[in-house]
Amino acid sequence: MARALNVSPQQITKYLYGDNQPKIEALIIMGELFDVAIDDLFLVNLGEAKGRPFGQGAADDGKDSDEQTKELNKLLRLRVAELERNIKGLDEQRAKELGIE
Repeated sequence: MARALNVSPQQITKYLYGDNQPKIEALIIMGELFDVAIDDLFLVNLGEAKGRPFGQGAADDGKDSDEQTKELNKLLRLRVAELERNIKGLDEQRAKELGIE
């Protein structure tokens, strides 16, 4: 992933844990790599979106935005791991190019 986005592996970790936000260019590349519409990341409450790959129930109106962000980041990490497994299963060469082991 880091190679595809032209960033360090540490930067990817920061994205996953919400310590840093990717630039729009990086989000576009991620969307293309994982076949995920980036508008889902911006415009849809992924925790409540039925039929979306992130499932239901991640966001709770009683929680503050930091807690919601942490929960959504956790769901994002799980989804990225699932997508990485799918890529590896479909095209091992592409997975190696993306640094998916």
